[in-house]
Amino acid sequence: FFFNDTATTEIYIFPYTTLSELARSPFVFDGRRATLTFSAGVAAWRPHEPLEDFLRRADRALYDAKRAGKNRVEVAAP
Repeated sequence: FFFNDTATTEIYIFPYTTLSELARSPFVFDGRRATLTFSAGVAAWRPHEPLEDFLRRADRALYDAKRAGKNRVEVAAP
């Protein structure tokens, strides 16, 4: 997700809220109940930062979250 004109704290709250909502909302498919999980990497864009660098930091945070286990959110260094 990309957020424009959003406070940094709101950007970080969104994935945690989504993670919590998914954990509380079982998913039923073909009569089977399952809990959905996801990992996320979050980065705040630095003024004048090239898009490639921004995406690289967010991607690195995502892979850090995946390595740390399921249902995680990792925040890229500012």
